[in-house]
Amino acid sequence: MTGSADPTNNISDTQLRQGVRRSMRWLRALEDTQAGPVGKVACRAFNRVAAREIADEALRVNAVFRGFIWPPNKGQSGFQNIIAYNQAVSRDPARFFAARTHEYIHALQYSSAAAMNTDPFNAASDIALGPLAYVQRKERLEQDAYVKGAWLQSLLAQKQPGCANVLDRTPLGVQDFLRLRADCGGDLGLTLSRAAVFAANAQGNWLDTKSRHPARDLWHYLALREYEGILKARARSDKMPPVYVRMGLADIREIGATLGVNTFGNVAQAMALPELSAQNKKLLKEIEKRFSIPAHDTMPTVSEALAARDMPAHRFIKQSRQYKGP
Repeated sequence: MTGSADPTNNISDTQLRQGVRRSMRWLRALEDTQAGPVGKVACRAFNRVAAREIADEALRVNAVFRGFIWPPNKGQSGFQNIIAYNQAVSRDPARFFAARTHEYIHALQYSSAAAMNTDPFNAASDIALGPLAYVQRKERLEQDAYVKGAWLQSLLAQKQPGCANVLDRTPLGVQDFLRLRADCGGDLGLTLSRAAVFAANAQGNWLDTKSRHPARDLWHYLALREYEGILKARARSDKMPPVYVRMGLADIREIGATLGVNTFGNVAQAMALPELSAQNKKLLKEIEKRFSIPAHDTMPTVSEALAARDMPAHRFIKQSRQYKGP
């Protein structure tokens, strides 16, 4: 999740604090035949980004990562860096581990990828992803989080068998991941690449209880609604993004550079534009027309736009995270 309301409840629940400690203990012990002590690497990475973790009784989903808020409150950071959990998941150690891992992958994406910071919710940036690029980014960030989450959960299941089924109702379960890895001869990089496609194509009642769609349809719909909402808000304040950008290969691969092997090693797969449903195509066209968005192919890439400003990606990310509302 990229834009959000400012949360008011901080972590105070004893169960949640205990869950964090247990999750880190389980994570630290994980090892992979190819990637080695990935659990220790993940623990260091999670500690480095240091997201604030809170309980949110009003949350309808298991957990969310809250990134940029627009506009930022006076004197406060525009980058929230918060993971919020609902009460039910906080009480279930296996579900909590899965939810925490998924959301921390998103937190890592914001720390490593400039495209996660060229965000229309980021008041510190004068460049923003166009709507199709925003949808493409949503697909890539969810693919990376689901495949890395299933990978780590598959390693945990070797030590904690009761944790093997908690992802069964998500786009990528542990058994799905293990089957794909066996089909790939155990090769982790190939497995992650194929698992990313599997997750996006996974059929389920993601949008409603009456019909089945690929998971990507939900990701795209949520991205388009987020995008429409923030541009409406910016238009009311006469603060529309002056420059729109798309993502190049390097920008996309930064999203997949969270843990272990990069999820987007396959060039054609990484660069593929979203396969939109009829409903989402209609919504995209409405947004492009309403806000006079330039054609996607005419936009510079994130890397090109930053280079034109002589702005290294790491400095852009740092400035975005440190910006405070005037």
